[in-house]
Amino acid sequence: MLNEASDIVDVVRVLMNNNASLVTDEGMEFAAEQAMAELGFAYPVTDAVKVMWVGKRALRHTCYILLIAAAQKFKYKQVNLQQRFDHYKILVDTMDKEYEKALSSDLSVFLNVEAYKMFGSTVSAGFVYDKIGNDLTYEQLSRFLNV
Repeated sequence: MLNEASDIVDVVRVLMNNNASLVTDEGMEFAAEQAMAELGFAYPVTDAVKVMWVGKRALRHTCYILLIAAAQKFKYKQVNLQQRFDHYKILVDTMDKEYEKALSSDLSVFLNVEAYKMFGSTVSAGFVYDKIGNDLTYEQLSRFLNV
C-alpha cells in the first residue's frame, strides 16, 4: 500500500539497491511524483497491480535522472558516449516498452475504470424521450424524412 511519495521512494530504493545513493532525496521524490502523475493514480494506492506499476514507473523516472547525469560525461569532441549512458538509455527504453505493452493489454488498470465500463454506453432500441418523458422517437424521424 502506498500512502505518500515517501512510500514510493522506499520501494525504489529497494529496487535500486546500492545505486539508490546516486540519486538525491529530492530526485527520488520527484521520480515518485512523476510516476503518480503519469499513471493518474491518487493516494492511497492499494491495488497490488497498481502498486507494482507505480514502483516500476518511479524506477524508470529515477533511471532517467541517472541517464541525464551520465549524459554530462560525454567525451569532449567525440561521437561515442560513455558505456554507463548507453546502459541507462537501454534500461529506460526497455521500461517504456514494457509500460506501453501493459497499457495495450490491460488498460483498465491505468484508467481507474472497470473493464465493462470501457466500451461506452449501452445500445438501446432507439427510442428517444425528452426531459419530461414524452416520446419523441417518430418526431425526430419525421424531421429527417420530410414526412
